[in-house]
Amino acid sequence: VDQLIVTVQQPDPEHRRRVVDTAMKAGVKVLTVPPVSDWINGQLSAGQMRAVRIEDLLGRPVIRLDDAEVRARFAGRRVLVTGAAGSIG
Repeated sequence: VDQLIVTVQQPDPEHRRRVVDTAMKAGVKVLTVPPVSDWINGQLSAGQMRAVRIEDLLGRPVIRLDDAEVRARFAGRRVLVTGAAGSIG
């Protein structure tokens, strides 16, 4: 298998992560397609397929941080980070 194309738009997030993780560890390129409503004239073109991104695997909206604000808040301080051994950490 050279490529895996994920076409299910709302799979169980944990199942999707396991499938994508297994494929990537095996060196398989993983692609996803947009929802049918985004297809051009009801047709899917190869150009609409894209590589799976971390956002696709989260099962929730992406949280964007203001880097400058975070730096300003924690500069010169010690911070204890716990729980960073999860699927993302």
